Amino acid sequence: MIRVLAFGIVALAAVCRTKRIKNEPNLEKRAQLALENAQANFKEAQADYAAGKGGEAGRALADMQSSVELARDSLDATGKIREEAKVFQDR
Repeated sequence: MIRVLAFGIVALAAVCRTKRIKNEPNLEKRAQLALENAQANFKEAQADYAAGKGGEAGRALADMQSSVELARDSLDATGKIREEAKVFQDR
């Protein structure tokens, strides 16, 4: 019972965090917040995996993917043209 309650609280916190990010009106800031959230989800997944909690690690990785996609979509929505980084040119 306590484990289910704890899982529910963690899931609710993740939903609230994602909702707060999606409500950010500045698209570039939204992308930054989404990437920070993805990093936090990755660390959570690592800890869950190390603790043998495969299901919770999978949920954290799914949340990480959603955050990365939100960041990409937010940056695409800015309408700014990406400049190719010089590190990728003439290799």
